[in-house]
Amino acid sequence: MSTKIRVLDADAKSGDVASVLREDGAVIARDVVSQHGVKSMTDQLAKMMAAEEVGGGEFMGNRTKSFGNLYSRGAIFSEQILLNNRILQVLDGTLLPQCRMGDVPVDSQSGAAQAGYNPATFDYSSGFNQPKRDPVTGPNCHHYRLHCAGIIEVWPGGKLQPLHREMDIYRPFIEHDPEQPDWVVACLVAGTEFTAANGGTRIVVGSHRWSADRVPQESEATQAEMPAGSALFWLGRTFHGLGINRTELPRTAILTIFSVNWLSQEENQFLSVPPEIARTLPEKAQQLVGYRGSMVGWSTGRDNEFQLRESTPA
Repeated sequence: MSTKIRVLDADAKSGDVASVLREDGAVIARDVVSQHGVKSMTDQLAKMMAAEEVGGGEFMGNRTKSFGNLYSRGAIFSEQILLNNRILQVLDGTLLPQCRMGDVPVDSQSGAAQAGYNPATFDYSSGFNQPKRDPVTGPNCHHYRLHCAGIIEVWPGGKLQPLHREMDIYRPFIEHDPEQPDWVVACLVAGTEFTAANGGTRIVVGSHRWSADRVPQESEATQAEMPAGSALFWLGRTFHGLGINRTELPRTAILTIFSVNWLSQEENQFLSVPPEIARTLPEKAQQLVGYRGSMVGWSTGRDNEFQLRESTPA
């Protein structure tokens, strides 16, 4: 029997959203993107999608239109999603970076992320003088970045996408372990209303805490139902999958997945958003795309925090 996805209103604190996400493995936050922002994005997407064929292959249910490299397709997507402070605060409270990206201080339920680069806790000169990680409050990474991003339209017909986990792509190198920290978080913004009838994403609430050998049954999945502009968050260990659209119109999802900086990105963002395009984005967006280093990912002659800049000679 399925458990419903909890829905939090627009006035909910980001710490509360992160807390439910950690507890249930998924949560819906309403009104994360304004209706004006949603319309601006979907108007631009409509032009792009017009040239796409319905397909998507067996795994996607054979009735989808989709594409990646989202953040090279127009500034509106960075403005509305990648730099969305409410989304970043939830990520800060879940992935628990040393260097958080949200503008407003993380509240008490969101973990102990530090505000920006803190030389007192991350000392490049001493190499290994790092803080001890707390399993609850972190830090779990120096920073987080884009894992993959794209658009998915589910068209009428097709079949159910298999229930799967984002972290499955790393097995057997990283085995499923419900006791591990959260390393991947998905954020799906509804471009159109999500209903059970139009193929709202299926989520198995609580499955992030299951053992590796437990197989989900379809009866355990519940569909995300939410108005356009809402965001569905789920963890990398949570089972999920597309639904079947039984209406006459497609439903649109704008999907952005984030991961800790030391984990290899699913989508190669340096090809999807190459330097010449990344330079047109705000510097925080450049960092989130992946143009940022730590003790991992540095490059000679480059500013480690903003790697599209040349470093200043000492």
